[in-house]
Amino acid sequence: MLLDGEKRLGELQIGDSVPTPGLNKTTSDEPKFPEWFDAKKFQRAKDVYRDHFASVNFGHLCGLLLSFYFTKNIVTLRSTGNSENRNVLFRRYLSTVQHVRGWYEGDVWDKQDAARKSLDTVRTMHARVAQRMRQRQEKARKEGADHVESNSKTEAVVDAHVDVDAVYVSQWDMAVTQWAFAGTLVLFKDKVGLGCCSAADLEALVHFWRGIGWLLGIEDAYNLCGGEMAHVEAACRAMLETEYAPRAAAPHPASTRMVVGVVDALKLLDPTLSPAAMQAYCRDLVGVSPGEELSWADWACHALTSFFMRHAMRYETPRRMLNGLTRWRLDHADTALEAPSTGVTGG
Repeated sequence: MLLDGEKRLGELQIGDSVPTPGLNKTTSDEPKFPEWFDAKKFQRAKDVYRDHFASVNFGHLCGLLLSFYFTKNIVTLRSTGNSENRNVLFRRYLSTVQHVRGWYEGDVWDKQDAARKSLDTVRTMHARVAQRMRQRQEKARKEGADHVESNSKTEAVVDAHVDVDAVYVSQWDMAVTQWAFAGTLVLFKDKVGLGCCSAADLEALVHFWRGIGWLLGIEDAYNLCGGEMAHVEAACRAMLETEYAPRAAAPHPASTRMVVGVVDALKLLDPTLSPAAMQAYCRDLVGVSPGEELSWADWACHALTSFFMRHAMRYETPRRMLNGLTRWRLDHADTALEAPSTGVTGG
């Protein structure tokens, strides 16, 4: 099975030279559903999300934080603007959660539904980011990477790390991002609060992200969530062992700053969060030591998170309580933003 995973990973990596298409006349003529679409599985995934709202969102958060260990992702993210501002980071995470929540709760297959419009917005945004990065690459080729004139500190950071030969927002990049949303649920279900979910529940979640990937422009050949469940799991594990774990073990300083910055921003939503504890928890997921020794307070936060996700969320009462609390926090998230008088302004 490991060999199958490695083979599939190699096939996915070919997509690193393949751009992900945005919306255009060709894509508008695509069939409403891919031929492999299973409506019952897709609906089951939506039901799992409803019943395990806190756990699925926690799994997505862990995957998002782990994806920051890919420096290519950091360069792409920074290209969209200031990523150091706490309010900006909070808004970006909240926007991601709201988009994904809408996909689970709406009808992404109805072009008139808000969920589909949200998905199309994200796909268009990906295309714009890719275009912006191509422009930066062209500028770097003309002026030389060491002599590019930038208009801001953020642009200077992006220009200093741009790879002139890379394809940004490639099919491989999209597969890596799929892992952040589906791989964490498949590989670490007992550690992200999904221990009571069945194999059929997980297969439904994978099918959901296969469909989301298709709608975002991922070709079937590069869709991490395509194929039999055993093969998807093998590919996810191969990506974990060869891509995610090594990067988490030796992170770039910019990646660590982004992880800490995002969790610190999320303290506006949940004051009990600890950047050090969350980083240690995510590193533990991928089999990497926490690194720095945790303070007593950070250790307590890590232990509490572990208890809830590994044990308490198996039971209906704590699951319902945390689901309700998480929904309430997300529904009232806008009120958590810091006021300009604090010296931090929104972007």
